[in-house]
Amino acid sequence: MKRAIAVVIGCIVFLMWLQPTMAQQSVSAAGGNSTGTGGSVSYTIGQMDYLTITGTTGSAAQGVQQPFEIFQYVAVEQPDPELSGWQIFPNPATDYVIVRSQDPSFILQDQYFCQIFNISGKILIYNEIQSTETTIMLTGWSPGVYLLRISSASDTEHNYCIIIK
Repeated sequence: MKRAIAVVIGCIVFLMWLQPTMAQQSVSAAGGNSTGTGGSVSYTIGQMDYLTITGTTGSAAQGVQQPFEIFQYVAVEQPDPELSGWQIFPNPATDYVIVRSQDPSFILQDQYFCQIFNISGKILIYNEIQSTETTIMLTGWSPGVYLLRISSASDTEHNYCIIIK
């Protein structure tokens, strides 16, 4: 009886040894250790190890760090107002910026939205444009460069770079 128990335990240990070891893995661009009065921490930059599970209703990405693409382009090109149909002024701005449609039929043909993003991609304003001229108040905003996006329900999109003094 003791011999049978020893064989069973030996088989279990052997099977556990054959089982692949699962551990965290990462491809790191940089990293290091930081210490301070509150303790220490080890960090990595650029960990992008994740698993994507896809189903009939969507997909989910599980992992250490999720990449998030804020914009699909590298630079913001100021569209020609004649071609885009929109004027953004004054630029640089201090207290307000005006969004004006050069064609009043734009507002009647489609539903338009105005978004302003900060440099890190956070949406600061999301408003529906309901008239040919819309004033957006910027009082109290930090000086810097912001992205103003005008988009429509039919996926037309115009991006403008605005500067706040």
